[in-house]
Amino acid sequence: LVGSVRCVQETEIALEEESKAHLEEAKRLSNELERTTSDLSNCKLELEQIKFQYDGVKQRLKLAESVTPVKGNKAGEQILFLSCLLYTSPSPRDATLSRMPSSA
Repeated sequence: LVGSVRCVQETEIALEEESKAHLEEAKRLSNELERTTSDLSNCKLELEQIKFQYDGVKQRLKLAESVTPVKGNKAGEQILFLSCLLYTSPSPRDATLSRMPSSA
């Protein structure tokens, strides 16, 4: 009977140590998962920034493609001309002044 009690006690001690080891492993894996999740979140943010930059580059390239290069300087280099229409209107605060010539 004494041997059986001792065997049960040793088994309980072994199971307790094994449980502690499993608990430590679970904590380690949980921390690793948290770090991995954080890294993934950071990667997603970086990807969104890259996509935003890519969209901006695409828009600038599209604009550049719509501009016609014209030879115009003495060295034969091409100059890009981009026209811009500027519309001005009278200030709503000063209705007495007009930007139109008086002869119009």
